[in-house]
Amino acid sequence: MSHQSLKFPLQLIENSDWQPIAGTQDHGTFYMIYIKFKSVKTEENNFGVEVQKIECDVRLQNFKGSITMGLVGNPTIQVLSPEERAAKVNTFDPDAFIAITVAPFHKNDFIKNVILQTEYKLTAGMVIETKYQLQDPPQTIQDFDNNAKKFFDINDPDNSAYVNPVYFERDGDEYLEIATKTWNTQQPFQSRSGIGGSPWGICFPNFSVILDN
Repeated sequence: MSHQSLKFPLQLIENSDWQPIAGTQDHGTFYMIYIKFKSVKTEENNFGVEVQKIECDVRLQNFKGSITMGLVGNPTIQVLSPEERAAKVNTFDPDAFIAITVAPFHKNDFIKNVILQTEYKLTAGMVIETKYQLQDPPQTIQDFDNNAKKFFDINDPDNSAYVNPVYFERDGDEYLEIATKTWNTQQPFQSRSGIGGSPWGICFPNFSVILDN
């Protein structure tokens, strides 16, 4: 069974409880991302186009691990047009995407009063994929003498205080660069730069389905 068929139930109702939309592990920390809908309205935008306007809060909860993960920036939404949805090859392919950015060593558990605006409305039965971008750790930190020191530099792990396990594994004085490919395919090994997901892959529970209210 495809993992995409395993979905979080999502109620698109005003003043909802916190509802999970993703869970994953990065930098040894397992965490989940939740959304709370505050209002769901249909109104005209500045161009006279009718849009769906969703006000919500987003929350990241760290559950296990030493390194704190946090939310960065504002989430965005993209809903496919009716023509794009009709052309879907698989029934579990998403109808909409919520994009979220996450960073390690960043204490920010909440993003409040987020406005998600879309021309094509979210409706019952739609599948939503939560897509997240994993930012790198900070490049510098202050040492005990308040001097700026290199914390993580992907191009210079030897002089970095933190060896990012997303990209490298330490082996004495050497650093083994991590690259991945899908098993049993002819695709080349790819650098892990700029991808999200656990240290061993990008597959994680991030599909939701909107319930009929």
